[in-house]
Amino acid sequence: SNSRRAPSSRLTLSLACARSTPMGDAATDAALPPRRIIVAGDARDTFDALVARVATVHGNPNAGPFDGVLVAGRIFPGTEAAQAMQPYIDGAKTVPVPMYFVDADGAEGLEYAHSRAAATAQRGDGLSGSSYTGIEIAPNVFMLDKSMVYDLFGGVKVAAVAGRYDALSYEDASALGKSCAKTNGEVTEDDVREMKECFHEMKKRDVIDIF
Repeated sequence: SNSRRAPSSRLTLSLACARSTPMGDAATDAALPPRRIIVAGDARDTFDALVARVATVHGNPNAGPFDGVLVAGRIFPGTEAAQAMQPYIDGAKTVPVPMYFVDADGAEGLEYAHSRAAATAQRGDGLSGSSYTGIEIAPNVFMLDKSMVYDLFGGVKVAAVAGRYDALSYEDASALGKSCAKTNGEVTEDDVREMKECFHEMKKRDVIDIF
């Protein structure tokens, strides 16, 4: 999840390797290569710069290639989501590897994400259950909108609590408070409860690679 913070023009980028533990035997486990994943900070005002940086390191033989990107926060201002994402939807701009984020930046951004969910479902691209990988905002751009454990990058278990943390919204257990928090894309106790249920439902040999 993403804590509420002032917009920043700084682009934070770090590199990480993650490996999932499969349900197969030891030979299968040994044959599974490590996944190379880029972890980036909040990119609300710097998404184009983030994509450019990812493309550079992904194409650099001394650094890449990478399997994907996890963004710990936003990738667009909620009030300008459509404007920011349309070039990527049209194909004028491209994201070189799958990129996942958790915060739509408020009610307007969340409404836009839901409109994109409807659009991809109409194309028949929607997935459900264990195959669910979030809302497709644009090619290779996905929002992890549910609090659950996702199977990404060919076997990496990623536990994500969608939205941003606001102390007042989280502590308001009333029906109205929870409704307002959901509208604004803020984390509630229900989201945490859903995540705990996912943990209980996991098989014994499953592990969380990234939280």
